[in-house]
Amino acid sequence: MRRGKTRTLEGALGRCHVYELDHLREEVAYLKFWLGIVVVTDISLAGWLISSSDTAASYTVFFAVLGLILLSAGIVFLHRRIERRIDRIKEL
Repeated sequence: MRRGKTRTLEGALGRCHVYELDHLREEVAYLKFWLGIVVVTDISLAGWLISSSDTAASYTVFFAVLGLILLSAGIVFLHRRIERRIDRIKEL
């Protein structure tokens, strides 16, 4: 038997929690990255709509508004997903 290393169930469970915690942290970081991209795209599209909606074709404005709605829904979805991951991290 090696000195200094005990192989216990508690030690194995502790390492599993650390691995899961690291995985959840990486997942939160990844989701925050995509949330930032979606927010910037949403803001840019809203700015374009405000500045160019009167000169753009009606179908372009329609699809821009549809895109704005879908992007905003994506923001809410990503935000809720991040919140669930953060709550899971708190449990560990």
